[in-house]
Amino acid sequence: MYWVKILQGLQRRLRPQSFNSWFRPTVQFYEDDRRVQILIPSKFFREVIQRSYAQDIQACIQEAQLPPKELEFLTNEELEKAHAREMTTDGGLNPIYTFENFVVGVSNQAAHAASTAVADHPGHVYNPLFIYGGVGLGKTHLLHAIGNRISQNRPDLRVIYVSCDALMNQLVEAYQRGNVHDLRQYYRAADVLLLDDVHTLAGKERTQEEVFSIFNILYQAQKQIVLTADQPPQALANLEERLVSRFSWGLIADIQPPELETRIAILHKKAMLMGVHIPDDVALFIAERIVDNVRTLEGALRRLVFLASMKSQTLSIELAREAITPLLESLSRPTPGPTLGSAPMRISIQDVIRAVATYFKLSPEELVSRTNRPQVVYPRQIAMYLARHHLEASLNEIGQAFGGKHHTTVMYAIRKIEENLHSDPRLQQDLHGIFQILRPSSE
Repeated sequence: MYWVKILQGLQRRLRPQSFNSWFRPTVQFYEDDRRVQILIPSKFFREVIQRSYAQDIQACIQEAQLPPKELEFLTNEELEKAHAREMTTDGGLNPIYTFENFVVGVSNQAAHAASTAVADHPGHVYNPLFIYGGVGLGKTHLLHAIGNRISQNRPDLRVIYVSCDALMNQLVEAYQRGNVHDLRQYYRAADVLLLDDVHTLAGKERTQEEVFSIFNILYQAQKQIVLTADQPPQALANLEERLVSRFSWGLIADIQPPELETRIAILHKKAMLMGVHIPDDVALFIAERIVDNVRTLEGALRRLVFLASMKSQTLSIELAREAITPLLESLSRPTPGPTLGSAPMRISIQDVIRAVATYFKLSPEELVSRTNRPQVVYPRQIAMYLARHHLEASLNEIGQAFGGKHHTTVMYAIRKIEENLHSDPRLQQDLHGIFQILRPSSE
């Protein structure tokens, strides 16, 4: 394999610590005449590899006399989206996502049942259907499964799937070209609209206005609408109240992280689809250690199968340990950013809440309240981020400390800070100021 030959060269060129940290966790996933797709644990890996090791990689390509190819470093999520784009139908549906290959467990049973009901009786039950849950738990899978079943059973119905990010980009392009009317008509003519990741509409007023208009027209015509988000409607920040209200008109179903039995079943199902057999003890070993979401679980299985193929071995616990150790390390590695020093932290979540409230001139009660005022939401997101990455508190612990908020609300807040950590000078300044308040209580 192309990437394996590069890795062999890098192992000779680099110090063991550098190679083990940044390249051993990578896995070649796909190769054709033009490109090679490499699975990486996180976007941070891509930044480091491209910034610090591009010349070493190029040297290894030349030494091995490999033909020039584009190297794509992709996270598991990006890899799924890339292949989904290549396989989608005209309506945006990905045919590989069906109810038949969706593993049902206690954590997703309600959402699955509601989805099948909608797919079998579009426009007549649970309209709209709103599915929420954390990243990588199967929301998008269910959306496509609904669309695929309806398209199969009712080919006369027009089914459209779109993510809100894609819709926003379509609108921007339509405004530039002056054909917004055509785009509106396209969506208003849908019999079934599957709208993914509506939480990304936050703060995008023009797109919210278009979604509101499309929603009203389709709903009044008794067309089926299904939406997904990382939080329930009432917890979505920076969305118009009238939109949040409409999202709540039908059934709201959540998906929780899969329990152990479901994680094991997912591994067996995915292995079968990949054409390999995973022994029960190996599936249990992985499922006990990777608990956050299905996407990470699939990434671990892909890496295990790759290692087994490369070493001509069967799937075993020893090989599974080698496969998942780098993934576990990357999951537990704190997001790069300001720290309170190398000394162990001796502060609590309440200390963080008080420090953030003091810095932003709020009361601790305001910070943990249910208000979605921007002047409170931003400080609250910072406080949740600090509790997660610097105190290593669990999502549930943080949610309880902030007035009983759902763990998906906490996940969303943390991700917002992570996304802006390196590019937002104001955020960096705010973190520094909060650390100055916290530091005396941690020394």
